[in-house]
Amino acid sequence: MRSQFYFSCMKQVITWTLCLVNLLGFGVPFKNEVFKNSIKTVFFEGYNSKYELPIITLKSEEQLTLKFDELSDKSKNFEYKFIKCNRDWEQDSELFIHDYINGLESDFITDFYFSENTAINYVHYTVSFPNSNMQFSRSGNYVIIVSDSESSQIVLIQKFYVTEHKINITPKPTTSVNFDFRYTHHVINFDVNHSMIPSDNPINEFHAVIIQNGRYDNMKNELKPLYVKNNEIIFSNENENRFEAGNEYRILDFRDVKMQSVGVEDIFYDDSIYHVIPSTDYKRAYKNIATPSITMVDSSFKNCLKLETPI
Repeated sequence: MRSQFYFSCMKQVITWTLCLVNLLGFGVPFKNEVFKNSIKTVFFEGYNSKYELPIITLKSEEQLTLKFDELSDKSKNFEYKFIKCNRDWEQDSELFIHDYINGLESDFITDFYFSENTAINYVHYTVSFPNSNMQFSRSGNYVIIVSDSESSQIVLIQKFYVTEHKINITPKPTTSVNFDFRYTHHVINFDVNHSMIPSDNPINEFHAVIIQNGRYDNMKNELKPLYVKNNEIIFSNENENRFEAGNEYRILDFRDVKMQSVGVEDIFYDDSIYHVIPSTDYKRAYKNIATPSITMVDSSFKNCLKLETPI
């Protein structure tokens, strides 16, 4: 039994070593991923940031806070590091870490607390950056990589952005001129003023991406401008800049686990935890219905946000 257990452990170490090499290899695009089943509820929270996406301005007071839980009753030594990426979210092969990071190459997550009076024990971890140990010296696309320091296992990867105010973007959203898409799609046109970044070939030197509600699965990439005039690049394309509209929010109220409320099909207690089964909703993207006003309450029941349900 000891030999079998030893072999199993060695196999796991080899597997994770190969995974680490593959993830950090050049030419492999990063994406938001969690690699450990016990890691839950991964999200970014901005401080002094006006953006909903994980965006901070270079050399400003803005911070991002990464938060996540691990289903465990013991704390772990989690380590984090940053990697600067190119526009395709591949590791920038032309830079070393100290070309874009001032301070330590990596650091430990020391801010955590244990759950209390919960059906399942978990540990909540948070880390805010930039901080006194690590600051960014260049703008661009970045990922934060969190790993277990004892096993070197990568547990999660998350994308974020560091920006500089060197261009002005004027959004010009409009409805589609195509009648078939008029009530079901959005067209996101925009103008880019690059007077602070002179360019003799702006069509090929500037790269534009449109991301809908933080989604990467349907982002518009490799957009071509309609034309260029003086220091302005005009992105106006009925087909390339068109997104299908949808409903971002659904009402799911399970504040009281002893009764079924709005959006809940069933609630039952099994294996020491409550299971909430949402009701199956219908697709409303092509329905001509009024936009309801909904009051959303977060899971901690501390904050209440009034949101408009988009159609």
